[in-house]
Amino acid sequence: MKVYLLYETLFLRYLNRESFNQDDIDRFFMHHKNIVCRAFIRQYFIEWGGNDWVKVPKLKGRRIKPETHYISKDDVYKLAAGSDIRMGVGILILFEGGLRINELLRLKWSDVDFTRNRIKVFSSKMGQFKEIVISDYTKDILLKYMEFMFRNKKTDEKIFDIKIRRFEILLEKLGTEILGKHIHPHMLRHSAGNYLANDLDMPLDEVAMYLGHKKIDTTRIYAHKSKDKVLAKVQENL
Repeated sequence: MKVYLLYETLFLRYLNRESFNQDDIDRFFMHHKNIVCRAFIRQYFIEWGGNDWVKVPKLKGRRIKPETHYISKDDVYKLAAGSDIRMGVGILILFEGGLRINELLRLKWSDVDFTRNRIKVFSSKMGQFKEIVISDYTKDILLKYMEFMFRNKKTDEKIFDIKIRRFEILLEKLGTEILGKHIHPHMLRHSAGNYLANDLDMPLDEVAMYLGHKKIDTTRIYAHKSKDKVLAKVQENL
């Protein structure tokens, strides 16, 4: 019962309004995505609430439309610009590197190659190191952040002295205040995949390689180019 009350509190805080729809429930589940949350949705909304129209999300598979869990590059930069320097550079690296939150918070200063704009990242899922790239803009902010950290004698080898849950809370607050949206760290990874596949027209196998997907089927959620865009590309190459 205590766990259900916790999820009820989390959902109401996330929703921040009285009414809700299926997309709200789907996005909430994507943020937590575990069997307890799934049981909470079934009992709280259907059995207790009598909402027969609610569909309980599946743990396996990806039912949720990609457009419900990514934001644009412009929105990412708005988030970064509206935050403090630590959160700002964290947001930018999550997006530009397509990182998972645990990968970001494990980064060390020795992992950064400022000359080549590269960062070495250990992927726990792949069990190996990979490299990501950062823009000149992000590199400049990262250098300023490093100067700030060292000037204040915070010389820990780790770049980010923050816990995952604290980062999530701050990001959610920024998303609500700046974009009016519920933003979580993994949404920035999804946004990176969508940007690479659709804005940069990068082939899915290359997107999979950059994001560190073991199977290309995982990357196919970003294959949702508009019909007009596909037709225009074919036409210009005929």
